[in-house]
Amino acid sequence: MAEAVASALSASGHKVELAPLEAPVSSLAARLESLSVEAVFNLFEGFPGEPSTEPLVPMLLDRLGLPYTGSRPRALALALHKGLVNAVLRGRGIATPCSLGVTTLDQLGAWAHYPALVKPAAEDASHGITPQSVVRDWEELERQAARTIASYGEALVEPFLEGREFNVAVLGNSDPQPLPPSEVMYTLPVGQPRLVTFGAKWRPDDPYYHHTETVCPADVEAGLGQRLLQIAGEAYHALGFRGYARFDLRLDDAGEPLLLDANPNPDLSPEAGLAAQARAAGLSYQQLIERILGLALERSP
Repeated sequence: MAEAVASALSASGHKVELAPLEAPVSSLAARLESLSVEAVFNLFEGFPGEPSTEPLVPMLLDRLGLPYTGSRPRALALALHKGLVNAVLRGRGIATPCSLGVTTLDQLGAWAHYPALVKPAAEDASHGITPQSVVRDWEELERQAARTIASYGEALVEPFLEGREFNVAVLGNSDPQPLPPSEVMYTLPVGQPRLVTFGAKWRPDDPYYHHTETVCPADVEAGLGQRLLQIAGEAYHALGFRGYARFDLRLDDAGEPLLLDANPNPDLSPEAGLAAQARAAGLSYQQLIERILGLALERSP
């Protein structure tokens, strides 16, 4: 991804330096100053196994007064905790599934919404999501919640929606522009839960990898398509995102879209979903990357 972004920026006439990052983040400051950097295309998503470190680079860049792509530290920190995101969105009247964050099994209380989805409360990239994340009864719920808490510290439990699933990317600062939505299509064997697992994204030897496809643009009726774009734009504002982001939505039993996840730092690889939605909107990959850089310079400190 970093090489693809650098290549696109170079093709647009920019002088580009790749800056691999090692802890501590403060070590980056001297290098940036020595390069006389005008702007930073921020692709840092946290150190391995430490997702909470994602806001550290923007915090440093704010201190240095350097423009950078993507969202500010506060929005990145908020987006790391799915339960807090849901609370903010519901407070703004944006529909999300009811959810329960638990760090011990006794906090499950009298949960009675089945099927349910159990996932890490503060991870992204589908970490910790497997077919076993969908539970059908109390015994499965306890077992999967215990696994998730043991591995990630906190589990988030929510009803598992089985309707159509969509992604909507957004570009912009104060005037967000939702891009044409994509739909996630599944060709899984009967009985396998339809969800984007870690294996579906990252493991070519996983059956989910070969039976999960994203189609862009989605084939949706005008009313539903407009509703998806509206929700994404409202959520973008509500969460204080800037530059670019992606939202995952799913239809409930009544056919109404609910927002499942908000990602202010989605994959920017040429083959990824955001790039596909940009192409559907008439933007080449090079134009997309230039647009994101322009949004960073537009709100420079």
